[in-house]
Amino acid sequence: MLVAPGSSPGDVRAKALTHATAKWPWLARRVHDAVGPGWHVVRLSYGRIGEPTPDPTPEEAARDASALLGVDLTGRVRDSLHQRWDGSLPPPTPAYRVVVKEIEEAVLAQPGLDATGGWIAGTGLAAIVGHARRTAERLGEPGSDTTF
Repeated sequence: MLVAPGSSPGDVRAKALTHATAKWPWLARRVHDAVGPGWHVVRLSYGRIGEPTPDPTPEEAARDASALLGVDLTGRVRDSLHQRWDGSLPPPTPAYRVVVKEIEEAVLAQPGLDATGGWIAGTGLAAIVGHARRTAERLGEPGSDTTF
């Protein structure tokens, strides 16, 4: 984690930051066309399953982004939007993991069949893409009864 001088990771309540205009070129073009060069969109995520999550203020989000990016954003935020995604993901309880493991084993018992997605890989693009790649490699292995 990159932390700005004078701050510490403990000062940051955000659990994740996405530099959206760096990640998605289509968004960077859209922002450039709308407001000109030099503007960026960042997304911060707050909260954990089962824990109360006080809404972050725009000032707190700017402080967190400053600490995570190592850039002072004080007074430089043009706009903000707070979006809640309550209940969007099933809680990964031990019982849920057992059911997913049973489904995965049943699927893998079928030659040439596999499964992937957030429901099995976990949350976040890194987990999902990594799982999807491993699944594709597994399906493409010699003797997998699958051809592409």
